[in-house]
Amino acid sequence: MLGLLSSLSPVQSALLVAVTVAAVAATTLYLQHRWNRFLGGIRRSRGLRSERFAERLLKRAGYRIVETQAPAQAHVLVDGTRKTTWLRADFIVARKGQQFLVEVKSGAKRSPTRDSTRRQLLEYAMVYDVDGILLIDAESHTIQEIAFDYDVE
Repeated sequence: MLGLLSSLSPVQSALLVAVTVAAVAATTLYLQHRWNRFLGGIRRSRGLRSERFAERLLKRAGYRIVETQAPAQAHVLVDGTRKTTWLRADFIVARKGQQFLVEVKSGAKRSPTRDSTRRQLLEYAMVYDVDGILLIDAESHTIQEIAFDYDVE
């Protein structure tokens, strides 16, 4: 290999190095993309399994499924300009004349005190017109009712 490089002109050597670096970079990006797709598929599969389990758990607990993947619009003012975004709750359920939003979590995100989970549930509480919020921990098979108490004493 060194003999080949020494027989090339400086311009040819630089070009060979550039092409090699570009090929390595392209291969790395491709492999990273494939790996991320693979992991995303695993997460989606786990999420779908968790949601199917949660549906059975809710029905056993006496809840009726009203809607799955329930969409809602949320609005944010950015420098006075209203921006619209969409939220999607896992379920809306009903029991004893009340409606609840249901979020299903597994893994580390299943704790209601985890920053991202707490913020998501708080946003849902502000946007959806429901009587309460339920968090299903798909790993411990529990349904927790979540409420927020931000009264400052």
